[in-house]
Amino acid sequence: MADVQAPTKAVPAGVKVISVISYIGAVILLISGIVLLVGGGFIAPLLETIPIIGPFIGGLLVVGGIIMIGFGVLAIFVGRGLWKGSNWARILVIVLALLGALMSIISMVTLFNATGIITLIIDLAIGLYLLLSGSVKRAFA
Repeated sequence: MADVQAPTKAVPAGVKVISVISYIGAVILLISGIVLLVGGGFIAPLLETIPIIGPFIGGLLVVGGIIMIGFGVLAIFVGRGLWKGSNWARILVIVLALLGALMSIISMVTLFNATGIITLIIDLAIGLYLLLSGSVKRAFA
């Protein structure tokens, strides 16, 4: 018997690039999460001499590591979804990119953080490309 596969969508190259960026971000998040998780486990006993704050910092590092690993796994699924042309991944990236742009604006205004302009430009470019590009709309229809 022949193996029947569903036809794959023709996903634009820009979406493929965003997918690869998602995979790279996933690797960074996973490595960072593991470092925080392991580091928190090592640091917590060393900080036990500091009342209240010591165990809190170690626990905070462990929780932060778990959260980063969770986001890393999510980024893998998002990257795969974009690569395959899944509309849910496109919508999620649009929402996250626009939220990131909003956070960049807030950061620049409240913290006078001028470097946030780079993040703002990248987030807006990704979000608006996935939202407004005709080729992307056709690919994800």
